[in-house]
Amino acid sequence: MKKITQIKLYALLFIVSAVTSCDKINPDEAVPTYIYIESVEVVENPELQGREGSLDNDIKDVWISAGGSIVGAFELPAMVPIIGEGEIEVFIAAGIKKNGQTGDREIYPFWTNYVTTINAIPGKIDTLKPQVMYRSNTKFVWKENFETAAISLDSTLRSQMDSVGRTNDPAEILEPLWAGIVEMQETGLFEVQTKESYELPGFGAQVYLEVSFKGNFGVQFGFISETSGYRSQVPIFVASETDEWVKIYISLREDLGPEPAIAMQRIFIGAYNQSPDIVPKFYLDNLKLIQFE
Repeated sequence: MKKITQIKLYALLFIVSAVTSCDKINPDEAVPTYIYIESVEVVENPELQGREGSLDNDIKDVWISAGGSIVGAFELPAMVPIIGEGEIEVFIAAGIKKNGQTGDREIYPFWTNYVTTINAIPGKIDTLKPQVMYRSNTKFVWKENFETAAISLDSTLRSQMDSVGRTNDPAEILEPLWAGIVEMQETGLFEVQTKESYELPGFGAQVYLEVSFKGNFGVQFGFISETSGYRSQVPIFVASETDEWVKIYISLREDLGPEPAIAMQRIFIGAYNQSPDIVPKFYLDNLKLIQFE
């Protein structure tokens, strides 16, 4: 059983240690039932009618309660002990690495919970295959999957390079046919922003930017806040170089709070290369800016 070192579940949680057998010193100690979870699948929500777009995800953890009691949070794959006998209702929530940080894990608020009932028998192992979906009140403020030539990103005024291109090379794409590509042929600043600006909620409301990324160079993500005669740029996260596609969940909530209520925001993506010996090349896909209705 793997455990998470830092746990935040909107309230104080605790971890329940696995009990593998009756201890000789304490013969009355309960023998648990176990549930085994290899992975969690994200499926379409029929009520959204496809508005969620790609279901690409990176679910790292499950947060579990059983019989009305919190069990804990566990890294996948997980073998989870459940104390009790008979029919027990189990709630499973899917967790992510917030802002790509291994030490900062949380339940992803935009997915539903998985609920099932197990017949708990001490020593028995039940294998569960949870499914979650985007909640029906999820608002997809902006999406970009690069499947059409009309890309919704454009260079900022200070960018020294062209905007994002597209590739359909099978060795480079994620899904299904196209991905965004940036290849910086010179030193200097590459920076793009969304062509449209959006009024995003502050005051602690959940707002996330989902990004699928791979590349040989660090790339920064954040937002640009615009009011009448005022513009501020707020960097939030830098994606590290990686040879494989990774899914990143970037929280904007903490930085949107101080912004004026009348501000409009644009998402920006940037990279700055100072070395003529490096040719930064990176790929983007399945960009989603989401909040609740």
